[in-house]
Amino acid sequence: MSSAQADTVDRLPLRTKFFFGIGSVGDSIILATVGSYAMLYYNQILGLSAVLAGLAVSASLIFDGFADPVIGSLSDRTRGRFGRRHGYLFLAPLPIALSVIAVFNPPPGASDLVLFLWFALSVSFMRVSISLFNTPHLALGGELSSDYIERSKVLSWNNFFTWAGGRA
Repeated sequence: MSSAQADTVDRLPLRTKFFFGIGSVGDSIILATVGSYAMLYYNQILGLSAVLAGLAVSASLIFDGFADPVIGSLSDRTRGRFGRRHGYLFLAPLPIALSVIAVFNPPPGASDLVLFLWFALSVSFMRVSISLFNTPHLALGGELSSDYIERSKVLSWNNFFTWAGGRA
């Protein structure tokens, strides 16, 4: 690209990059919290065997692997008054919050089987709920600019806030 062409590229405002990036803080905090404490909680506090706790998390990751492309396809095909992506961004926080509450509030006095199923289902619901936000959010980042460099900068801000949120 020549310097004349570079001058005609629309630069996104810093606030757009900042606010797009900060959208990824919440899911990285939740994933870090659940990843750090849920297995410990189910194993050490509730007495679920480490094998079953690990199997519950593994099952949620496999399930999420199938859900992500479906959510992406739905997001791509959605036509609504908020556009293709924003409806999901507005919808996702409630199920994310409910699923995190569910992860850390299993039924009292539950058997190992019930604890395993509760953990597997609540973590799966949490991961899919996060994907309801994260997948359209990342797709939106690619649509904010037609310029490769600007898209790279937008997603760099997103990556920074994902990292920062995971460290919080």
